[in-house]
Amino acid sequence: MLGFAVDLDPTVELWGRQAHVDVTRVVRTAVTHIEGLLHGTPAPVEVEAGTYGVIPDVGIGGYTDPYSGRVQISMDQRAPLGLTVLLGTWLPLTLAHELHHSARILDGAGYGATIREAVVSEGAADAFMREAYPDAPPIPWVQPLSAADEAVVRARLEAQGSVADTPDLHEQWFFGKAGFPHWAGYRIGYEMCERYLAAHPETTAAALVKTPAADVS
Repeated sequence: MLGFAVDLDPTVELWGRQAHVDVTRVVRTAVTHIEGLLHGTPAPVEVEAGTYGVIPDVGIGGYTDPYSGRVQISMDQRAPLGLTVLLGTWLPLTLAHELHHSARILDGAGYGATIREAVVSEGAADAFMREAYPDAPPIPWVQPLSAADEAVVRARLEAQGSVADTPDLHEQWFFGKAGFPHWAGYRIGYEMCERYLAAHPETTAAALVKTPAADVS
């Protein structure tokens, strides 16, 4: 697939047969479409059955190695949306998000080592999801924060933006640990990137792979 080595878990292929979804075709079509926009360096992609990193609201999650650009996507058949939607809709969306990370890591500004850089990288990947699939359903983790929560998050970003993106802080910023608003990093990052794109109509979310976090935030 355009030089990408894609490893499909046999269990995921079985789920596809059960749901009458050709998973190989879904992945091939998605990678071709996404890379037609990103023009990124090929990276290994694994699509597997499992619960590691899965977002319960949709039943899928992804991880991109910040050094190698290797993409790993995990899916849970107990997804609340059902296998057909999980495989046909959310698998392509997750590939878009993670391959944007991969392109940023291998060809652009890098994922980043600080909280601010992580916030921008995640926001840019989510903006690209919407750009690649404009008719996609609402993405739960980028819905706007309340005015009160946004004020708290922006103040904390000013205080912690240059701090290292450690696992504990990442959990707080992106998954609502320690009393922090759930998905705060994704939400504020998406809002920042969308605002940047609106102010720079000559660029695209795909092109944000090369844009430093400092320019966006």
